[in-house]
Order: sequence, then C-alpha cells, then structure tokens
Amino acid sequence: MQRTIAAAGIAVVVLSGFTAPPATRTMPAKLEQLNEILGRWQGTSTCVKADWNASCNNERVVYFFERAPGSATALTVHAYKYVGTTLDSMGDLTCEYDPATKSWVAPFSNGRVRIQWVYQVLPGGAMTGRLDDLINKRVTRNASLRRDSIQTPPPGH
Repeated sequence: MQRTIAAAGIAVVVLSGFTAPPATRTMPAKLEQLNEILGRWQGTSTCVKADWNASCNNERVVYFFERAPGSATALTVHAYKYVGTTLDSMGDLTCEYDPATKSWVAPFSNGRVRIQWVYQVLPGGAMTGRLDDLINKRVTRNASLRRDSIQTPPPGH
C-alpha cells in the first residue's frame, strides 16, 4: 500500500542558493547510482531555524530505500522517525534519479503543498537530504545520514 508523507504544519524559510531541479528527467539511473543508495540509512532531520518555525521538531530518522515495484529506475523511500525508542512510519515516497544534480528526487503534492526531498549520496557512507518547498522556493529541513549497519527494513515495513 502506498502511503504519503503528511505535509501539515510544514514551516519554511528563504535561503539563498535554492534551485529547483529540471522539470523533466530523461535519463534513468545507472546501476551504480541505484546500488549506492539502496538499503537502510539513519541520522537526523533538522528544522530550518526561524521564529515562525517554532512548531517544527528536529527528528532522529531512519530511511529505507528499495526498488519501486514495477520500475527499473525508480526507488521507494520508507521514512521513519523515532518517538522515544519506537520507530514511527512517516510514509513512503517514490524517488527518481536526476543526473544533472547527481541526486535522488522525491516529489509530493496535495491541495496545500508542493514539496520534494532531494537526497545526495556522498563518499564514505554518508548522505544528505533537503526538503524543498517548491511553491515558495524555500528549504524547510536538512537531513544528515549515515549508512546503517543494519540493512534489513524496519519492523512493520
């Protein structure tokens, strides 16, 4: 079952250097790009600091990337946050590789928001993530992740 990440209460701030990715992605991900992101990652998702953003909470997170069903090039990211010592699902998004930015892009939209997560794998088992508000061209969150030594999906996956 496909779930979506709830977007209620997303706070945003303008940061210099925001650039939206190209509207179309014509090149599929190569096996190398797929293999470097597949699996379980953990770290932090940090709110952009601003007075108006007081309701945003920093989170300890676990992301599990796997091939999207029925697609040779897309991935599904299953996002979880810790609530105490329990992992709580935040939902699933579909990711596509953007060769121009060498990153994985996971868009989401509904009647209120148009956002996207952008994930970039770095050398040494690290990854960054950024949550963009595409309507206001603002960054709302930043994630810092490390490849997890546990490579199985979280319980209840």
